[in-house]
Amino acid sequence: MNRYNSIGRQAASRLFVSLGLLVLLIAIGSVGLYRAALHKATSIPVASGEHFYGRWEAHRYLAANAVSVVQADPEWCGGISELVKICHDNGILFVADEIQSGMGRTGKMFAIEHWDVEPDIITLGKSLAAGMPIAAVVGKQEIMDSVHPWGLGGTYGANPLACAAALAVLEVFEEDKMLEKSVALGKKLSDAFLSFKGKYPVVGSIRGMGAMLGLELKNRKGEPASAEAKQLTEVCLKNGLIILTCGTYGNVVRVLVPFVVTDEQLAKGLSLLEKGLREISG
Repeated sequence: MNRYNSIGRQAASRLFVSLGLLVLLIAIGSVGLYRAALHKATSIPVASGEHFYGRWEAHRYLAANAVSVVQADPEWCGGISELVKICHDNGILFVADEIQSGMGRTGKMFAIEHWDVEPDIITLGKSLAAGMPIAAVVGKQEIMDSVHPWGLGGTYGANPLACAAALAVLEVFEEDKMLEKSVALGKKLSDAFLSFKGKYPVVGSIRGMGAMLGLELKNRKGEPASAEAKQLTEVCLKNGLIILTCGTYGNVVRVLVPFVVTDEQLAKGLSLLEKGLREISG
């Protein structure tokens, strides 16, 4: 019997692992893969590699006959290779959710490519069709073939217009060298953010990869500056710039600038962001 047959037939007895990396692999799409299987899902908060291997006794937990979704803390990336090895050694599917981090956002087509690992399944969406409603599940043949006909589907399946848009996006990626643009854009953003950090004490760490970045704000005590982040959002909006804050404490400015942004547009946006940082810094 194919060892992956349980995905489609006895999904509730399988264990799925989905990673949240930096601001990259957000464990949402992977959860939607097999909703029926995940009704019994248990979320294991992972604060660090030490907690993963120690506090949560992950080796025993991952071998349990239950469905679980593991979401790694944004700051924990060093243990990805070890986690993948645990999955593969124990017959656990490793799912890379690239719905937001894929399609060049991090400088590579898929964020998981930054590590020398091979996922069993990749989920895609969002930029796949430049905003048109489409999603995709890509997996190893033996896994995908184990599901009964029409066992994989969803609201965004096979929309002709969206499919045409996705094909156009893939053509543009090849013809216009979008990955190179992503790397260049990420460098411009990183340089600007590092400059902000040197000028304004409210700026803490700079997270992310490529053109997918997070600008952390901290107060004078080095604590998450949630109030300042909210103030920055309001100031920027008043000046004509819409920004989004996120994170556990709402103190991280989340940046996903379109690859097609012009130098003039980028400069104006960064100028308004700096103006806001200057204002909240007093």
